[in-house]
Amino acid sequence: MKDHFFKNLYINRNIILALSSREFKNNYVGSSLGFLWAFIQPLALAMILWGIFTFGFNAKSVDNVPFVLYLLTGLFPWNFFSETVNQNTVIIPNYSYLVKKMPFQVSTLPVVKILSNLFIHAFFLIIIVVFLIAYNVPVTLMWLQTLYYLFAMVVLVLGFSWIFSAIQVFFKDTSQIIMILMQIGFWVTPIFWVSNVFPASMQVIIKLNPMVYVVNGYRDSFIYQVPFWHKGTETMIFWFGALVTLFVASKLFSKLSPHFADVL
Repeated sequence: MKDHFFKNLYINRNIILALSSREFKNNYVGSSLGFLWAFIQPLALAMILWGIFTFGFNAKSVDNVPFVLYLLTGLFPWNFFSETVNQNTVIIPNYSYLVKKMPFQVSTLPVVKILSNLFIHAFFLIIIVVFLIAYNVPVTLMWLQTLYYLFAMVVLVLGFSWIFSAIQVFFKDTSQIIMILMQIGFWVTPIFWVSNVFPASMQVIIKLNPMVYVVNGYRDSFIYQVPFWHKGTETMIFWFGALVTLFVASKLFSKLSPHFADVL
């Protein structure tokens, strides 16, 4: 399936873009402020976290970096990852009319949700930039490296989405299990805490979590100015795991997808 994936994306590009646009619009249709909520919601979240940890908990800086910057640069990519995987787990039943009645490549359905959530993630990135500038963090070209880590996260999300969405069709409890796993994943990813507080042996286990690479990558790009090629071992481990996941996912999805219409 991977050999034809990009071809299918091109062939179905108009449907995918239309569905992604509809997904994005449906989140705000009927509200007075409309699309402004896409900006207001992440801004409100950022301001609440800023107030809580700056004035409520009086959180100390991390590596001379204000804690709110450390938190936001880890929390926002995690939100994109967890919400997209959760939503993609049930995307096939949600689009059962396409699976049953139209000559549509089902393997491209997770891309619809990924694109829709990328629109929202763009607003979160804008919020991060606003906070960085407000805290006088120098603007550098290294910030553009975030696009590399975003691409890496999208590849990871696609692999997980193929696996979980295919299994969900046959095992309805999959979505509930994934939600629990995402809650666990939130706390085993260095979002609120710093991984270097653990001994070296423990850090090896922590880095097996692929989102550690992405979350730390966002911070390396926005705060620490560390190029991804300076982390050669972590980069190779991440891409090996991500590509293996994508390969296994493509095989599993190809095997199960012909039976989707019969089960739905």
